[in-house]
Amino acid sequence: MFLWHRLLCHSLVRPEIYPAAGRKNIRTKSLWLMLIARRSMLCCTGVRRKRRCPMIFCRAQKKASLLHDWYWLFNNNIVCMFSKIILASQSPRRKQLLEWAEVDFEIIVQPTDESFPCEMEPRDVAVYIAKHKAEAVFARLNNEHKTLPVLAADTMVVLDKKIIGKPKDRQHAVEILESLSGNKHTVITGVVIMYGNKTISFADSTDVSFHPLTKSQIEFYVDKYKPYDKAGSYAIQEWIGVVGIQSVNGDFYNVMGLPVSRVVQELEKLKR
Repeated sequence: MFLWHRLLCHSLVRPEIYPAAGRKNIRTKSLWLMLIARRSMLCCTGVRRKRRCPMIFCRAQKKASLLHDWYWLFNNNIVCMFSKIILASQSPRRKQLLEWAEVDFEIIVQPTDESFPCEMEPRDVAVYIAKHKAEAVFARLNNEHKTLPVLAADTMVVLDKKIIGKPKDRQHAVEILESLSGNKHTVITGVVIMYGNKTISFADSTDVSFHPLTKSQIEFYVDKYKPYDKAGSYAIQEWIGVVGIQSVNGDFYNVMGLPVSRVVQELEKLKR
């Protein structure tokens, strides 16, 4: 019993090593343990009570309960929604967030045009650009990757209804941070997930307020952290976020570049 239990635990982490310990085996073993627990309970309360130890029931019941929980997780696709997804982004922050969420992924990117119609609303712009990224990658997937969902995202900063992109150089980065200093802005991330003939798209918004920042603080951050690849010229998880952010209203991880909890929920819906 103990050896089988260890093999099962190992197979949950490395299923390719013990393919036999799958969902059916988990369910069969858990049901068998429940029968042992039931029989032990009857024996403990019946004529042969003196011959049986009540601990048999307790141990069997605990193991059966644990195995039933594991079977429920597998059967409801909570442990592994997809074997893997395709991340259409080279962003280190999005990569980190998916790793934290225990979502296995492979990065595939294609160059895309990030221009957009000038009359489009900021929330629509974020989804518009993310959709172009997802479509460019999805169109080039080979047969091996066609069965995997493609995730693309685009994050932008909006101040006074004006979209603020990535800084062009050091001076531009300083100017952007000076405009954000002491003000509230909105971070919008547009997300598109393509899977087969299904497409899910949404935008998530988070309001961020900065304390007033001094010129020396802004220049120190720009010179040390070089935020030239970040919308709004800053990363909330870096020094400037620790000392300069006054409040965050909404999903913190959305400001990092991906509303990862919402992404996980949408992936669960796709798998059902």
